[in-house]
Amino acid sequence: MKKYAFFPFKKVLIGFLCGVLLFNLILQEPVSAGSSYSAVLKTEAQIRKAFPESYVASLVSLKKAHPNWNFIAFNTGVSWNQIFDENTESEMYPSRNLVYHTDNKESPYYKPSSWYSTTIPGSFNWAENAWTPYDSGDWYQASKEAMEYCIDPRNFFTEEQIFQFLDSASSLESSKGLAAVTRLFENKGDAFWLASGEDANLYDSVEYVDNPAYLKWVEDHKEGLYDIVFGDVNNDGEWDVFDIAVMGSYILNNKKLDKKTFEAADINGDGEVDVFDIAVIGAYILGKREDVPQRLTEDDGAPDKKMPVYHYLTYAEAINQACLALGINQITVTARLLQEQGSGTSPLISGTKKFTLPDKTSIDGGYYNYFNIGAYGNSQSAIWTNGLREAYSEGWDTRYKAIYGGARKFLNLYISRGQTTLYSQKFQLDSDSPELFWGQYMQNLTAPQTEAVRLREGYEACGALDSDLTFIIPVISGLPDKTAYPVKDGNPNYKMAYIWAVNRTDVTSGDYTLEELRKMNYIEGFATDTLKYEFTVPYDCENIHFYTGAYAPTSTILLHNTNKDDPGPTDTSVGTSSTYYLLKVGSNQITVKCTAENGDSRTYVFLIEREEAPEESSEESTEESSEESRTKSSDKLSEVTKTETPDETSKMAVEDIPASFAEPAAVPDADGVNTDMIDDGSFKNGEEAAAYEENAAYEENAVTEDKAAYEENAVTDENTSSEDDASGTLPDYTDAD
Repeated sequence: MKKYAFFPFKKVLIGFLCGVLLFNLILQEPVSAGSSYSAVLKTEAQIRKAFPESYVASLVSLKKAHPNWNFIAFNTGVSWNQIFDENTESEMYPSRNLVYHTDNKESPYYKPSSWYSTTIPGSFNWAENAWTPYDSGDWYQASKEAMEYCIDPRNFFTEEQIFQFLDSASSLESSKGLAAVTRLFENKGDAFWLASGEDANLYDSVEYVDNPAYLKWVEDHKEGLYDIVFGDVNNDGEWDVFDIAVMGSYILNNKKLDKKTFEAADINGDGEVDVFDIAVIGAYILGKREDVPQRLTEDDGAPDKKMPVYHYLTYAEAINQACLALGINQITVTARLLQEQGSGTSPLISGTKKFTLPDKTSIDGGYYNYFNIGAYGNSQSAIWTNGLREAYSEGWDTRYKAIYGGARKFLNLYISRGQTTLYSQKFQLDSDSPELFWGQYMQNLTAPQTEAVRLREGYEACGALDSDLTFIIPVISGLPDKTAYPVKDGNPNYKMAYIWAVNRTDVTSGDYTLEELRKMNYIEGFATDTLKYEFTVPYDCENIHFYTGAYAPTSTILLHNTNKDDPGPTDTSVGTSSTYYLLKVGSNQITVKCTAENGDSRTYVFLIEREEAPEESSEESTEESSEESRTKSSDKLSEVTKTETPDETSKMAVEDIPASFAEPAAVPDADGVNTDMIDDGSFKNGEEAAAYEENAAYEENAVTEDKAAYEENAVTDENTSSEDDASGTLPDYTDAD
């Protein structure tokens, strides 16, 4: 008898059963974006286990102060470095995060300049010394430091700011919701939000009923009202076939009717005498109507027959009602509305702002947008137009429709997609979301902080502050030890607009134009982001004169000769500088350090090689024009070492310098007279001129005496090495006005 092997069958059966079991397990534990959320954490032990150590102390402290508060750990799946990756569309993407700007340091919205970026492409124009404005012009690109502070959850584990993370997925009970919203409007203190429903023209419904004024008017005018009896065409006091005959003759034979007869025959008042009018009389004759209906022939100022009855609501009542209908948190919606509309003065909610549709159709107002949905653009006009077009497309032609419709859109686009906290509505950090980073409600970097304060106020107002609240806390991997509130203030511009170096001898003989000075310049191709330059000057360039100007008038310019043997004086000026130094034969190094008002700085280095004295010295050769010498030496310019800074000003040539920066300081000429090489050489007052002339004359005499001593020494020691010559050079002199 043949034996059959059942072992393979058992393996197949076991595999099938395992598959069924696995399938059921999958059904019981579905894998979704929600799998990155922990269970609700209700105890201190659970909090310590679920959160990183740097989170624990603050969260445990809040739990102890509010025992009914609970937490959920949301493991975002993104790292700190990923959030700030400049090579992807991360939070660093231009205009994704903006900060409101005001120069008023007393304003609660004032931020130090370090909150605004100078490094994100397009954020700051160095040459214009200005940030790029966004939206209405009052918003600047946020700096990385500001973003780091606002995105780090640990900075906001406080009594107020923890409400950035409150789960607002459900509405409050009606009375609590109304109390909370009312308190928020009262705390805001603006009459706009506290007006009665009738004064605010805010209603959720309208019903048209008989107008009592019209009925009274009809009663008052009853006697002279019916001078025409409709249907009595022949005016015999009856509705009969004779009236039909007259009407038929008109229809068939085009018999003319006078005005009164025509009006009597036009029973339905459509301006025509036709079979429809005959049918009314026919129905009466056949007993299917009790009479022929009559109507007024002249209004004589009669009121409307129907009147609207509005169901008015205050703003607090309207928001509470809309949120209850939608199942969305009343306090969250109110905080968002106040964040968007402030004191209620925006044209987006005035109802009177005219705008045009994309097809150029003109709309004379009548539309509202309370949540600024779709209101974007780089000008105030564009923002208003786009916001009102959104309202038009949604049919928000009453205030209540705009409140309800805006809240519903907020629910559908954010709350229903899991962004149930203020924090997550600003920062979409769910790695499972296709809208990672860009799925945000607003560009305002600090909006969650402002709205968190209002959320806490609302819960406190309705007595629900210590109720069963749940906070969803994002967990980000790779967090730094801490992130600090940016406090550095002042203009950040540390870039130079121009740096010129010319032979001192060439610029003491008279007035020179800007173009003439530029041609004398040894520094070829100066660019603001090129930090190192090397060039050679002829022997006759004993003094080199630097003219420098920063883009920002608040920047400090410091020039220094780093020659260890004879460093000379250090010149410090604000905005612009004019300084000269004595050069030794051989290598020289001069630095120009530009320090911004906020303390940031950069240093430009100039390596200058002064040539040896000519082997054959004659009066003709030593008096060779500096222009010819410079032409020879310019061929020896070393290749410039450039930095890799990506900046729109990195290729700026000297001739592109704005006129406002192209004003070198005055320099004494050979006679000791102050000469301005740009304008007419005048000074602001006589005292400045006198002081300057006296100083210049003193310096010229000192130079003459020291040069004589130096030449005498040179004669007695002709074979002195270049290094020894350098040690015998004159001290550096600075000419700065």
